[in-house]
Amino acid sequence: MMLYLKQRMFLRTRKINKNGYNQNTFWKYFCSQGCMHDFMNSNADQVVAIAPRPTPLETPIEVSKEEREGWNGRTYIETQITERT
Repeated sequence: MMLYLKQRMFLRTRKINKNGYNQNTFWKYFCSQGCMHDFMNSNADQVVAIAPRPTPLETPIEVSKEEREGWNGRTYIETQITERT
């Protein structure tokens, strides 16, 4: 989390301990969710400018629904979504 102190003119940051939880995620860069949101609010335009995407990506899918009977005798519908090739 960054604290801007105008009187002293320096930037104070917190050290983030890397552990098994945050080792391979974006949490290795942020100390809290508030810190991440502060960063994204101030830098979102620059992040989007790196690789702009004016149209959404569309992946063709197939949806299959199958009626099944549960352990209690009631029927339910199982929906499977698979990528169409």
